[in-house]
Amino acid sequence: MKKVFLILLAFTGITFATAAQENKTMYLMKRDAIIRKIALSDIDSLTFHKPEIDGVIINGTIWAARNVGAPGKFAATPEDAGMLYQWNSKTGWSISSDYSEWDSNWTGNGATNWEITNNVCPTGYRVPTRSELNALINSAKEWTTINGAGGWIFGSGEDTVFLPAAGYRELDGKLFLTGSHGYYWSSTGYEDVSIAYCGIDFQNGKINIGAYYNRAYGFSVRCIAE
Repeated sequence: MKKVFLILLAFTGITFATAAQENKTMYLMKRDAIIRKIALSDIDSLTFHKPEIDGVIINGTIWAARNVGAPGKFAATPEDAGMLYQWNSKTGWSISSDYSEWDSNWTGNGATNWEITNNVCPTGYRVPTRSELNALINSAKEWTTINGAGGWIFGSGEDTVFLPAAGYRELDGKLFLTGSHGYYWSSTGYEDVSIAYCGIDFQNGKINIGAYYNRAYGFSVRCIAE
């Protein structure tokens, strides 16, 4: 699996003063307010960057190599199922046990798309749209098993990602079909606020895209780079 690292320029609000303007001072601005000023004579270089993005490019999109584990973190390995999430929720649930406190009436705050404030992906990543997940499954693919975990590999050559069959959580929070079926949320909501699109649902030998499910189900999340 080939990894791609991107360093992006992402800094705004730098103002330089000329020699006639306070002896070559640089001002760092945020929301039109000065947060720091530095004499240019004290600076020998400037570097602008965001944190490194680690992923695989498939059909022009950078896909994370692993599922989301705890909110804001990736699972330890590509075959690790990570955690399951209700749609537009930042609460992660493991696949190791059932939960009596599961909210079977969850409607995703009535949102039309997965909200930025509820983004479960690490910094620099987001939940993919339905069309982005559709592009992924239109790439080369095959069902396989990695270290005992069944799932689908998408992409070709060294540019591939593995999506494990983590199963899902029903409306009562009970876990079903781990190891044979996988369900992955897209960020795209359905017009009925109790329903959202599942970007991918699959089993060994069959993949669907665009199906819609109750937002209270618990599905996996695979992120893409912003």
